[in-house]
Amino acid sequence: MDERISRREESRSAPAINKALLTVVSLTLLFMANFKIGWSVSVDGRSLGGVYAPGALDTAVESAEAAASEILGTDVSLRDAVRVRPRIIVRDYSRDTLAIERALLNGAPGIIRRCAVRVDGEFIGWAAEQSEFAEMLESLITEKCGPYTVSAGFTKTITAKYSYAPERAPCNSMEMTRLIRDMDIVEVINEEPAETSPDGIVRW
Repeated sequence: MDERISRREESRSAPAINKALLTVVSLTLLFMANFKIGWSVSVDGRSLGGVYAPGALDTAVESAEAAASEILGTDVSLRDAVRVRPRIIVRDYSRDTLAIERALLNGAPGIIRRCAVRVDGEFIGWAAEQSEFAEMLESLITEKCGPYTVSAGFTKTITAKYSYAPERAPCNSMEMTRLIRDMDIVEVINEEPAETSPDGIVRW
């Protein structure tokens, strides 16, 4: 074969290769600019919806493990409860990583969801439900009220917010009632009638 012909063919094929490479690079850049790869997440078989960035998923799992370890007082691994599938999206990643943490803590062995009760920010115990605790507070106020009560309330701030507790944590509504009653923080304002007329009509 003529060496000149061979060199000429090589020189003709080089631009074609460069053009194909440029096309691949352009398509890759276009893909990276418009599409994202993330994780579709399920915890204990329940899909959470949305697509999460890999780094955000790792951070959420680590945060849930740290919280569970603090609650139980021992090292806890929750990664076996997580299943992921790769997804390609054109929108932003899901930002609600707290949904992952809550799902992991809800299913963590030895952990239960309870209401942490605090008086002026100081933790005093656990209540099973907010509604049950509200009824208990109402009963404490009612027992202090009389026929001439015009207003009643607590002199300190009492809160009951859902959190996570060890399953062994005591949850006794009667004991909680006793604790708050002993604090003597119910304030009642009474307005007694000034006088009663001979005809039995109360005059203020």
